[in-house]
Amino acid sequence: MASKNNSRLQAWIMLVLLFFCLDIRPSVAQSSSGQTATPIASQSNAARIYVNCGQPQVLPPHLPNATGLIIRSINATRCYNYDLLIANSNVSGLSTYHVNHWVAKQVERSYVQSLDNTSSLRPKMLENELPSLFRLMTGDSSIESLTAHYRFHYVGQQLIANHLANVIDILPNDSFRFAQRLWVDEQTQLPLKRVTIDPFGRVVNTSQVVAIHSLTPYSGLLTLFPLREGASPHHWVTWLPHGFHMEGNTVVDIQGHEMESRFYSDGLSSLNIFIGPWLSSAALPEGTNILGGASVVIRHFGQPGAGYQAAVTGEVPLPVLIRVADGLNVVEK
Repeated sequence: MASKNNSRLQAWIMLVLLFFCLDIRPSVAQSSSGQTATPIASQSNAARIYVNCGQPQVLPPHLPNATGLIIRSINATRCYNYDLLIANSNVSGLSTYHVNHWVAKQVERSYVQSLDNTSSLRPKMLENELPSLFRLMTGDSSIESLTAHYRFHYVGQQLIANHLANVIDILPNDSFRFAQRLWVDEQTQLPLKRVTIDPFGRVVNTSQVVAIHSLTPYSGLLTLFPLREGASPHHWVTWLPHGFHMEGNTVVDIQGHEMESRFYSDGLSSLNIFIGPWLSSAALPEGTNILGGASVVIRHFGQPGAGYQAAVTGEVPLPVLIRVADGLNVVEK
């Protein structure tokens, strides 16, 4: 039985991490206070927010160069049509993804496909949703919210995928986040490579564009939609690091079982919470599991067959995931 549980756990965790790596979230405009926020270089009316991709981005004159590069990169991931091959590497191995993003009639559309032997994870066609490149937030974060939690330092320039890139170190202001290094294309401002670094200076995850099949700017208006209606964003959650807020929720199918997934971000780091029925056919042993730069913390609520099981994952320090998981408030049916 233990061997069966371990095999099920390993397969399930791989699928959860694949969903997390694809990082699918709606194109929402939501501030950490829950109020609709005006993204960088955008205008708003009523419930929707419109980003003018053709308008030159005006940043505060006092803004350091490295911070300005990050902000411009945030907008570029939305204001370009691109077809990319992305590789993700950590201690568990190498995975590759095809990501196609374009804007039509002011609405983002994306196609995301795992190119590895993951037949249970089907390609996804998305509308009003964005597969965020390297889990870098796009457009919904203010300069103030980013600089409250991170410091940005310019390192130099390197070639990535035959593109000259500016290299930026992203250093957290507290122990709730990992450090990162980001390579931003000099010409388009798109992120080309991202590494996540633990408190001991070890690279725990690397994501990189390895091929650019097409890349064209979009110069019209782009519509961002409010956060989808549904349960309260913090219906389950009693604690999150300051600056994290819910960016979207959806239902995913993992090994034939539906689980609700909620995505939280502070603008540069993110975590995902999955909650579903605690069934004997899909029971996962409680505990902490580490796979490359991502960890998965599993908790049970109630009784088998009538209760729930939860998984919390993300590229944040393990104590953060444990504290979020231990603070979940899941009501038994």
